[in-house]
Amino acid sequence: MLRNLFILLLFNTALAAQTPAITDVRAMYHNSSEDGTACRKLVDMLASYSPAANPLLAGYEGGAMMMMAKHVINPFTKLSYFKKGKHILEAAIVADAQNAELRFIRFATQSDAPGFLGYNDNLKEDKSFLLKALENMKDKQLKTWIVGFLKNNKYLSEDEKRKLNAEGNAFTGR
Repeated sequence: MLRNLFILLLFNTALAAQTPAITDVRAMYHNSSEDGTACRKLVDMLASYSPAANPLLAGYEGGAMMMMAKHVINPFTKLSYFKKGKHILEAAIVADAQNAELRFIRFATQSDAPGFLGYNDNLKEDKSFLLKALENMKDKQLKTWIVGFLKNNKYLSEDEKRKLNAEGNAFTGR
């Protein structure tokens, strides 16, 4: 009887812990920039995903954790969130280095990170990776998000921005 109860509890826990839809995670991530409560919820929701088991969700957790630094006052807490999130995101990228979405999270984070944090080593590499990846990307939502961000990014040259504008409709399927 005790064994059956344990199995039932384990089964119910597994059902409750279903993997969130990536579209939902993206929406929450986007809102997390301006909403500290949404950011905290996203970090908590993704905390159980390891970079080895699910690099993409772990990468979003790392990105959201770095964003938490925007929503706290204490400078030590800010730095702690940023360092922890950076570690998680970098581990996710090591686990899946060819994932354009992870590289985009890192590029966007490094683009916006204050210079004194020294988190800007991969800007050129990730920018180049993303520009090439857009050509074969099948996820239209992700393409639109990346193209929109890149068109307004200070790390793209005017020539790269013109090319994105010219090819943007082809990239996003419009």
